[in-house]
Amino acid sequence: MEEILLAILSSTVVTTLINFLQVRHQERVKREQLLDNRDQAVADRYYDELRKDIEGLKRQLNDSEHRADKWQEQYYQLYAKYQIVKAQNELSSSEIQELKTQLKRLENIIITKEHTS
Repeated sequence: MEEILLAILSSTVVTTLINFLQVRHQERVKREQLLDNRDQAVADRYYDELRKDIEGLKRQLNDSEHRADKWQEQYYQLYAKYQIVKAQNELSSSEIQELKTQLKRLENIIITKEHTS
C-alpha cells in the first residue's frame, strides 16, 4: 500500500512538475511573441518614417531637377543674347574702324588740299 501511495505521490509530483514546466514554457512563448510583436511594430514605424522621408526626398529631387531645367533654359537664352550682342559689338567695332580709316583719309585729303592751295 505504501508503494501505491508512493507511486501516486510520485505521479502527482511529476504531473505538477510537467504542468509547471508547460506553464513556464507558455509564458516564455508569450513573452517572445510580445517582444516579436513589439519589434515588428517598431520596424513598421521605422519603415513608415523611412518611406515618408524617401517620398519627401523624391519630391525635393523632382523640384530641384525642375529648377535646374529652368536655370538651364535661362542660361541658354542668356547665352544666345550674349552671342547676338557680341556679334553686334564686333560689327560696330568693324564699322567704327572703317569710319576711323575714312576720317584719316579725309584728313589727309584736307591737309593735302590746304598745302596745295
